[in-house]
Amino acid sequence: MRRSHHPSWRRGPRILRRPQVELDNITLVPAHLLPRKAEYQTVANALPRGDILLVLPPADSPERATMQRVAQIFRAKGRRVTVLTEERLPVGRR
Repeated sequence: MRRSHHPSWRRGPRILRRPQVELDNITLVPAHLLPRKAEYQTVANALPRGDILLVLPPADSPERATMQRVAQIFRAKGRRVTVLTEERLPVGRR
């Protein structure tokens, strides 16, 4: 029986699925923050290898509760998670 996957979740590129490849960390941000990549990437690069950076959307956003739940799930699996609000992102070049 084939398992059903969420339609927007895909396997990573083959090159990243090789056993020799180890990613430094994971960063999860709302889509509207993608243009501010330099700002959250600076924070993510300062984290220890294997940590997760999660930037929360605004408090009135329906996605905020989902992102907070994702942080809880990662922590329950033993991962270290740093949670920031977008207001706490360092201001860099845009």
